[in-house]
Amino acid sequence: MKDYRFKSFDDDVEIWAIGSLFRWISGKQWNVGLQLTPSQRRNYLSISNAPILARKRTINPTTEFQEPGYKQRIRISDTSKWEVKPIRDCPIGGFARRPDAGQLCFVFENYDGRIIFLPQFELARILFFHGTYLSRTAIESDCLKSEFDVAVDDAQDTATIRVMPSASYTVSHLNEPGTQNYLSWLLLDGGARNSYESICKYQRLHGIDTPKYRRWTFQFDPPPLTDVFMRTRGRFVEDVNCAFIWEIDEIKNIPNRMPEEVYIEHPEFERSVPGSGQAVHPAGNGEESPLVIHDDVVANASTTSVVMTGDSVSVAFKNPFHVNRVASKERKTPTSSTSEETDGKLVSVSTEEGVADRGLPAADWNTLKDETDYSQFYENKFDCFLNMVRILIESYECVSVSKSIIPLPQMGRCKKHLLSNGNPRCIAVICLSTGGKTVCLLEVDTSDADKALSTQVLIVNDLAGWETNVERIQQELVQASLRWPKELLDKICGKQRHKGVNHPQAPKGNRGVLDPESIAGWAGRVYGWGLCL
Repeated sequence: MKDYRFKSFDDDVEIWAIGSLFRWISGKQWNVGLQLTPSQRRNYLSISNAPILARKRTINPTTEFQEPGYKQRIRISDTSKWEVKPIRDCPIGGFARRPDAGQLCFVFENYDGRIIFLPQFELARILFFHGTYLSRTAIESDCLKSEFDVAVDDAQDTATIRVMPSASYTVSHLNEPGTQNYLSWLLLDGGARNSYESICKYQRLHGIDTPKYRRWTFQFDPPPLTDVFMRTRGRFVEDVNCAFIWEIDEIKNIPNRMPEEVYIEHPEFERSVPGSGQAVHPAGNGEESPLVIHDDVVANASTTSVVMTGDSVSVAFKNPFHVNRVASKERKTPTSSTSEETDGKLVSVSTEEGVADRGLPAADWNTLKDETDYSQFYENKFDCFLNMVRILIESYECVSVSKSIIPLPQMGRCKKHLLSNGNPRCIAVICLSTGGKTVCLLEVDTSDADKALSTQVLIVNDLAGWETNVERIQQELVQASLRWPKELLDKICGKQRHKGVNHPQAPKGNRGVLDPESIAGWAGRVYGWGLCL
């Protein structure tokens, strides 16, 4: 279930259609017209909430709904050959009478010969609208030029992005690695940037003023996508060989023409140093308070944005790149204290533009699930661990089955998926086989902690379900503040089929260095427990 709800709507409201965008002539907040079932007193949401607006989605669900629609795989071969047509031209029966019949679609033939009608708003949503800032400023702003200074060094294959002090793109927007990566792509890839900026261009060209409103049929130019794969849901009618797309939930192999190393500078970036400050956390049992979203009240710019994770979109770039935060301030590492009880109480928040010292606490969306393979940039964090695995393969005749190094997932408002410097905290997952069984080793980057987390050794029974199970382990690991979830491991492996193996003792003041003998002893302990049973 979602941990948020919209104040303006009843429970279990379905988005039937997405219409034109509008704003009041005297105002600056753009809204998205909606056709809702059942009908509501209000039939729109602000553009700040575009990240969660897709046809057939349910607003304020009270139960878990099965994802509706026909599942369609799409391969984009060349966006320059796409046609633009209104929804009313879709040959599926009844579409000419839809309330959003005038909205624009990209139309093209898929690899399977089917004709695809892809609403332009939906493609823009999964490409650009993953947070409130880029959703809001896309419509009527030249923010990319005025709020970010970009310098590219072609000789060194690096780029530096400086967030200007006056920028409304606050540091809280950059607290998630996925957001940093996506902003870097948008600023540095020429095709992506031109596509994003075309949204504002078309609004200014084709928006229509009436006595009360300015209205606009959403339109933009797609970026140059080739050999890109999407997973979608919608309606397919075989008689007319046509699919109309309601929602895209995965896009892979996104082209990104940009430097491999990127540095982001923000005036408020900090690096942690030991200290005696205090961090205030809510009291209670650790459950997150449900949020009530208001999009008709300003946000308080003096508060740190609460990040809401709506239904995620899986994205993967064609070429991995590495984003580095450049800190200009020092922050004392806080000890914890407790605030007043908040568990279970409703908290009102706003997704709108911030105003200093007034309004509701700010909230932001994060619908990104970045599945790009960045492991090449994280391997150095696991040098000693990977050396130990190499000894298992070379000296103990273990066979490598799989290897992955991935960032831990964000879970609600918990921050343990990040290192103290704001970079991703990663987990290495290595599977080995020996003696007819498969053993998986889990190692977490705790380079920012006083004590390392033990290497977890698991004897895997269900190989088919391992991918799902390791995701569950990661989620509970983060939620448990980097403690191995023993009860879950018991369920997955059995009570006597998993064990934590301690790391060798490192020299004082140099935790990242281990002598070869201690690494060999580490490998022997891992083999002795899990691999020779």
